[in-house]
Amino acid sequence: MKRLPKISYLIILLLILSIASCNDSQPKEAAKPAETTAATAQAEPIVSESLNNPPKASLPDPNQPTFGNLEVLQFLPDGPTTRLSQIAVMFNQPMVGLGEYDLVNQDLLILEPPLEGTLRWLNQYTLAFIPEKIYYGSLNIKATLKAGLKSLSGQTLNEGRTITITLPSVKATQDYYYSGSTPESFLSPTFKITFNQKIVLSSFENRAFFVNSSDQPEFKIPASIAPYEYQYDDFLLTCLASPTSPLPLNSQYDLIIEPGLISEAGPEPTDFTIKVLSKNTNSQLNITIDSDLSVLGEAIPLKFGSYVKLLDVISYINIEPPVSKFENLKKRAKELEEIVKNSQDPDK
Repeated sequence: MKRLPKISYLIILLLILSIASCNDSQPKEAAKPAETTAATAQAEPIVSESLNNPPKASLPDPNQPTFGNLEVLQFLPDGPTTRLSQIAVMFNQPMVGLGEYDLVNQDLLILEPPLEGTLRWLNQYTLAFIPEKIYYGSLNIKATLKAGLKSLSGQTLNEGRTITITLPSVKATQDYYYSGSTPESFLSPTFKITFNQKIVLSSFENRAFFVNSSDQPEFKIPASIAPYEYQYDDFLLTCLASPTSPLPLNSQYDLIIEPGLISEAGPEPTDFTIKVLSKNTNSQLNITIDSDLSVLGEAIPLKFGSYVKLLDVISYINIEPPVSKFENLKKRAKELEEIVKNSQDPDK
């Protein structure tokens, strides 16, 4: 078989390329658009505005607020408390814008009695009064929130609110009682007293007294009040109290502090009398013998449990068998008693 010349191959290749180009140049049938069905119509988004002109967001209508009624959720502290560092009111919706916490009418909150301090917003929901100092006692205060306050949504507080705040009043407790063995110390006792607040010492002047608490003749002896050497708490006061002159013998008495005492814990002086303690100078008499009675000839010391006048008790003491020295002492005591009676008789 004879091989074709090279030119024949070239002619055949050209014919094949020519046929292929003719097929590509034939017009194609246009693709039919996809039929729009109910399902596709629901899935396709509907664009009502051009992207270059987006719709504007509508502002809320103040006459149709999105919040409900303006209410006070909390108003604290209400009632007894041991510490007052702020008075806070919390609302149920934003009241001020961010960064506007210092824009507040100082007359919104009324305090009776008034206190020095600042009214400000702690956050968008909470209004607070911050006093210049923290109070721990001696204060009864009424706080009233006025009606008419408006929230950001335009809602109005229709009703005001009032609370009463009560801090502890001044109280005192007796820690110990001391009286010596001599008549002078027994009738001039010293008491260690602790107050639940730090009291201004100068306010004790002309207010602290020892007074009788029975039907006996009245007396009113000023009390000397001095701070105790060791103060265990910066918020308390421990002091020593004693009468400035001896108390009457055989008397019942109270240590009182009259109204007007000033405390560093709060601004209000006391408006009541404080009864610190009740005691007497005629405690039950008891006698002990500090000696071995088996030792003859030894002195027999008698120890009395409270101060007594020897002339009043010696006639009631008997020793068996009788001791001449003691009998002579009893006789002398009676003579002295008679002398005292005669000296008190204006006719003798």
